[in-house]
Amino acid sequence: MLINLIGNAIKFTQEGSVTLTVATGQKTNTHLTLQLTVSDTGIGIPQDRQKAIFDAFSQADASTTRQFGGTGLGLAISRRLVEMMNGRIWVKSEEGKGSHFHFIAELALPQTEPSPGEEPEQAEKGLELSHSGLRVLLVEDNPVNQLLARRILEKLDCDVVIAENGQAAIDAHQNETFDLILMDGQMPGMDGFEATTIIRAREKETGTYSPIIALTAHAMEGDRQRFLDAGMDDYLSKPFTPGQLVDVINKMLRNGEA
Repeated sequence: MLINLIGNAIKFTQEGSVTLTVATGQKTNTHLTLQLTVSDTGIGIPQDRQKAIFDAFSQADASTTRQFGGTGLGLAISRRLVEMMNGRIWVKSEEGKGSHFHFIAELALPQTEPSPGEEPEQAEKGLELSHSGLRVLLVEDNPVNQLLARRILEKLDCDVVIAENGQAAIDAHQNETFDLILMDGQMPGMDGFEATTIIRAREKETGTYSPIIALTAHAMEGDRQRFLDAGMDDYLSKPFTPGQLVDVINKMLRNGEA
């Protein structure tokens, strides 16, 4: 939820600031309530659209998809998740003056204490690729997703180049060679599907091939075939874990596609 809210705030804030604040609420032996607020000084949301943005595939204005990318699904998913944690999410906003997204969530507390001197388990411990040194083109317009994916890939000893949209991906592919491409599906301007089509056409002329893994918020039935039909080799639903990213890359390596 924070990845989505902070990513949106950065996307829609051309100048000023984005701020995250966290306040603790009621605490019991088993649960802790937190209130988190993501504030920005961006474009704001019209009053009559502030409830609708939490519905699936709804944005404040349809033109935002073309200008900023995304489908509007993230806030709907966030609403469902926070409701599953006995919480709620809401927004206070004024056009041209920014937005404040608030959510309250009830989190379970760990019931066992680690033994003295015991090291905490690391989420990325033991993760490794079939071979290191892969040169990866990461095509992603969201700066938060860029940071997270790049951090995972660099910990896996990958050489990462970032492209912020489809056209930048085509330019990078023309000038450099990559072992693997991670391609966001929804981006402003040229999206991942159009970029993949152009890359595949160029590869037919040059006799080269780079496997392309789609990064997508879509995880519905039939989407996998849509990605394959566009020329992509596999897909990974966002948000993904380091282990899921490693698994899909290793699958490409085992199949001899990277």
